[in-house]
Amino acid sequence: MKRRHAQLMEAIDGLGKYAEDLCRALVRTNTVNRYAGGVTGNETDGQKIFGRELDRLGFDTRFFEPPPDVYAKAGVLGPGNRSFAGRNNLVGVRSFGNGAAKGKTVVWNGHMDTVGIQGMTVDPFGAECRGGRIYGRGASDNKGGLAGGAVAAKALVDGGFLDRGKIIFESVIEEECSGSGAGTIACCLEGYKGDYAIVLDGGIDKISVECMGVVTGYVTVAGEGGHAAYRGRVSALDMAVLVKERLDVLKKERLAGHELTSFCIGEFAAGEAPWMVPRSARIGFNMSYPVEEALRGEAEHGLFNGIICRRAVERALRECSEKHPWLRRHPPAVEWMKDLPPYRTDRASPVVAAMERACRLVKLDAAAGIESGWGDASWLTRLGGMQTAAIGAGEPGSAHSADESVSVGNILAQAKVVALATMALMEA
Repeated sequence: MKRRHAQLMEAIDGLGKYAEDLCRALVRTNTVNRYAGGVTGNETDGQKIFGRELDRLGFDTRFFEPPPDVYAKAGVLGPGNRSFAGRNNLVGVRSFGNGAAKGKTVVWNGHMDTVGIQGMTVDPFGAECRGGRIYGRGASDNKGGLAGGAVAAKALVDGGFLDRGKIIFESVIEEECSGSGAGTIACCLEGYKGDYAIVLDGGIDKISVECMGVVTGYVTVAGEGGHAAYRGRVSALDMAVLVKERLDVLKKERLAGHELTSFCIGEFAAGEAPWMVPRSARIGFNMSYPVEEALRGEAEHGLFNGIICRRAVERALRECSEKHPWLRRHPPAVEWMKDLPPYRTDRASPVVAAMERACRLVKLDAAAGIESGWGDASWLTRLGGMQTAAIGAGEPGSAHSADESVSVGNILAQAKVVALATMALMEA
């Protein structure tokens, strides 16, 4: 077995040029999410490039759009008015062996869409390679990770390392920009499920076995409006400041409750012009919640989601309204845009154990841990029923950054972990 491990890692070491070329081809292709703002692209252009690689490796490939009602079909609170037309998922399926030994099915999942290019200091689609690093939007998140999966697949297929089992390779859309994992939800609804799942996203420094849940909400605050020259008109901006101050109190309470809980007020808008008293204001926010809180919601309300933190916001708004006559008569209204549940895979799970062993073989210092952000691993666990863990090719601070990049060495290291872990799971 040690010899096979060494042979597999040696084969991957020989695929450095392949990894670089594929990652650069993907980065050169604009797949910015349609809802990123500014310049956008189309994920299908990247999927076609990636699909050709899977075809060459003997995968049966399929392109498909998520259904328009994907969130409702899955019973998920997701964003409204989202269009998936012309934006394809790509799924490749490959069985190994002659069927005599069934083996396990392992799902590999990564996303093709990227965030926007605003404020970038490198050419977002230049895919310049210098010092062993590829620069451009999506290099770290998630095209380097997808390239690592392709390297792992090529090494396993070309070297004949698998004689049983099945790999389902998913390259999805709508992981970014509040897409809420619509692409991965659609894969689960289409029946693409296995015994285990490995998500090819995140950093090379951690095996992610848990993530936080997240809710996004918008609070609308009413004002009286009117001409700026007349005193006494109630400003929606002033009322919104009172609301924000109460939300800040809630933020402190929540941040004290869990080391990874976040509460970000990312939008505060009011008014139309300096010569008009604002008649409306809006506050947009993101807040995360841990598995324990979702479990409490399930126990108290029958819902494994953010019901507890959502109720906390609604309660805070009521308390704020009770302290001001105008807000008492015109209470702020909160609209929930999305609620994406957390997940947790037992650290004794075979998929975690296989990835930890693989990291030791590759000499990677990557222990199992919690992801502070949300990711598609949640749906693979919650909807797909699979024990799931994640490892990407990125490094802390690179994803979404102005000079986003990925190391070719990291792509190869990730490929080794994924290939070794998959081989172990197939043979278990």
